[in-house]
Amino acid sequence: MISAPLIDLLKSRRCWIRSQICQQAFDALKKSITKERVLSLPDLEKPFKLHTDAFDFAISGVLMQDGHLVAFKSRKLNDTKKRHTVQEKEMTVVVHCPRT
Repeated sequence: MISAPLIDLLKSRRCWIRSQICQQAFDALKKSITKERVLSLPDLEKPFKLHTDAFDFAISGVLMQDGHLVAFKSRKLNDTKKRHTVQEKEMTVVVHCPRT
């Protein structure tokens, strides 16, 4: 939700105007990335949870442990993979996530 104003700037046919709202979103993201620990070191003795998401144009996966982010990966889909079913896209995330 914090990055929504910045993501709107990336939409096609949209004029690039960095408003006060965009600046606040940028500052909030910068603060959260630099002040807080973003990734935790994995403990191989504890179980992991993999959260996946498949969109029409991209896939993403987040590896969590004890409620902390351990790794993440996202990528855009090519034209062929965009035509896959949601289940096939989700499986693609599962196959590619361990390679982060």
